[in-house]
Amino acid sequence: MTITITTSNVNGIRAARRKGITAWAGANTPDVWCMQEVRAPQEEIDPIFAEFGAEYATAGKIGDRGELSAMNEVCRVKGRAGVGLLSDLPVIDRRYGLPGLDEDVDSGRWIEADVRTPQGYVITVACVYVHAGNSDDEIKMAQKYR
Repeated sequence: MTITITTSNVNGIRAARRKGITAWAGANTPDVWCMQEVRAPQEEIDPIFAEFGAEYATAGKIGDRGELSAMNEVCRVKGRAGVGLLSDLPVIDRRYGLPGLDEDVDSGRWIEADVRTPQGYVITVACVYVHAGNSDDEIKMAQKYR
């Protein structure tokens, strides 16, 4: 049995929702779905993730929408970054952020989930959104290398 891990730069989850990503979720139902550039506050992410869960349930991947594991980290800089991860496989452990990165601009960029595969293996999936950086801008490059 294989598992599907998908990564998507959603370029704003609210905009992606308006453009049909909920239907995409129902049609594709990856076992683990990593999202970058979620760019929304928690109170707007939760209902969208619940919609994705309903799509997974309708597709028969899970029994009900509450069985879709969800985790995310919101960037402390409004309208920037943000990562999310959904899994219809059991999530054994979750980690948020990287130790030592305390600047607001570094938030909402790294989450990890330990996921149990149908074969019983535990794999670590990291959902990462890295600073773009610009060789002409020392500050941006320093952020990227951090």
